[in-house]
Amino acid sequence: MPDRSRRILAVVLGGAALLSAAPQSSQAPWSGWVAAAVRLPLEPAVRSLGVLRDIIRAPQRPYPGLPEELRDALSDRDRLQGELNAAELRVRDLERQLALLVRYRPAERAGWRPQPASVVARVGGRPAGLLGLGIGSEDGVAKGDPVVV
Repeated sequence: MPDRSRRILAVVLGGAALLSAAPQSSQAPWSGWVAAAVRLPLEPAVRSLGVLRDIIRAPQRPYPGLPEELRDALSDRDRLQGELNAAELRVRDLERQLALLVRYRPAERAGWRPQPASVVARVGGRPAGLLGLGIGSEDGVAKGDPVVV
């Protein structure tokens, strides 16, 4: 019997290893059904243990022995502290995003300035998509300068 259970364990572990190597998109359609089937027999025990936990360890009101106004003020303070912590996390995230954006240098700091130009001709042939622009060296544009359309 122990030899058989070792084989079963080896097959199950091997199958799990193969499934973990498969792309996630191939696992999505059926993995939820497997999880629900495994969880279903455990659900009554989980619910009853949760009720038992609530009976044994009843929730306590915060700050026992204090007057009601002070208890409410302390609860408000705790709630506001939580909101402040959440706002600080959001600020850190925004600062991180801003640091990424700061790496972008605007035109005036990069040493160039955009010049509006109108298209005067669309050149056919190779390479396709060439444009003739109505702007030139008198405007500070030289041959080979990049163009954004």
